[in-house]
Amino acid sequence: MYSRFGILPGGISKKAEPEKFHNAIVCHCYNASAFLFLGILIVVVGKRMDKSDPMSPDFAGNKALDDWAKAMKEEEERRKVHKK
Repeated sequence: MYSRFGILPGGISKKAEPEKFHNAIVCHCYNASAFLFLGILIVVVGKRMDKSDPMSPDFAGNKALDDWAKAMKEEEERRKVHKK
């Protein structure tokens, strides 16, 4: 017995069809845990991307950007000295 779209099962009772009921429960549990895992994964990836985005308030910085900033300050100081 299926719904009118043929995708979702209609009413499955534990007494009438125990094997189909068990399979439906296992399928629902698997799908729920898979969606939970994927949701957590998306949140973790999003948090990591926030830490690497310079425009984000959660930006953690990285060594390359710190080195670049230091090199720019040194270059600015070097140019000030050569102008005088």
